[in-house]
Amino acid sequence: MCRVACYAGASYPEDPRAVWWQDTHYRVEEILNRQREPAGLRFLVVCSPEAQLFELFYDLLKHTWEVRPK
Repeated sequence: MCRVACYAGASYPEDPRAVWWQDTHYRVEEILNRQREPAGLRFLVVCSPEAQLFELFYDLLKHTWEVRPK
């Protein structure tokens, strides 16, 4: 199971802040890239510990997150 915590100002999601993946909590240290696609929003983030790189995708229709380690 994966989970993503985000900052939501004017809209959700704006800035991912934390990722829970494979029973481990990762804190987002840097957002390297963000892009809007027809189906959702994609983020490339660097997380600690260990400078783990993740691709996060938020599906706008399903309101779900997909997390992929890079």
